Amino acid sequence: MFQKRKGLIFFLLLVSIAILAGGCGQNSQSMMGQGDMVKIMSEKPDLMMGAMSSPEARKSMTSMMSSDNMRPVMTDMMKAPEMQKSMVQIMSNKEMQQAMVKVMSDPAMKQTMIDIMADPAMKDTFMAMMKDSRLMPMAQEAMHK
Repeated sequence: MFQKRKGLIFFLLLVSIAILAGGCGQNSQSMMGQGDMVKIMSEKPDLMMGAMSSPEARKSMTSMMSSDNMRPVMTDMMKAPEMQKSMVQIMSNKEMQQAMVKVMSDPAMKQTMIDIMADPAMKDTFMAMMKDSRLMPMAQEAMHK
């Protein structure tokens, strides 16, 4: 009788482990719909654009993207050449320039902008900016104040 009970307990334990493992494997793959989300973003960008046109979705996305937890991911994304190319295209778009001016002229951005422009890698860009006829009057004014 004890052997049968022991065998039954062992069998139930194995079945429980199998069920638990099967459930965990299934949940880890679709816990956040990661596979589905990647599929939607790559195969159906129009669905993603439609979802992001909602003010509530934009607010949620902005909140998530600006969170401290997301910062390392965003930093890593900005290092990717395709993301950098995309940023150049976005910033080159005339419709986006006013939004970029608003962000970059915010007083809270002043030190960040100075730090970026002071980087030695920015020397050629800075020199070109100072020689640009549209910026020259501002540069001269800044130098004489």
